[in-house]
Amino acid sequence: MVAVCSVCTHAERDAIDRALLAGETLRSIAGRFGVSKDAVSRHRPHIGEALVLAQEIKEVARAETLLDQVQSLNRRALAILDRAEKEGDIRECCTAIRECRGVLELLAKVAGQMPPETQTNNLINLDPAALRSLGDWMALNG
Repeated sequence: MVAVCSVCTHAERDAIDRALLAGETLRSIAGRFGVSKDAVSRHRPHIGEALVLAQEIKEVARAETLLDQVQSLNRRALAILDRAEKEGDIRECCTAIRECRGVLELLAKVAGQMPPETQTNNLINLDPAALRSLGDWMALNG
């Protein structure tokens, strides 16, 4: 049977972890929280595991926020492209297509499908219909 860390299951674990991170002595922490000095010492490596997990959670939340922002940019760029097509403004269409390509490149980087240093000059064919269907696919699968 695997022994469970008494500090990990302690009601005031967060306070114990903060005290350890602040550099408080093991004896002081043990006395204040009613655990043994050895238990606090054995618990010390568990803080690192918790910090790594907390960092991973922060990174996931940040990535979701970035992804939401990039998808919003994509929707806005496609709306500009639609308007330019309706107005028959070829120059504005080309500009909007370039912007859509840039947003798709950014989305691929944020999603981890493209290394950050990669630059794409021909990510997609500059056909507005192909661009729109790729944007529709992203909206459904993003």
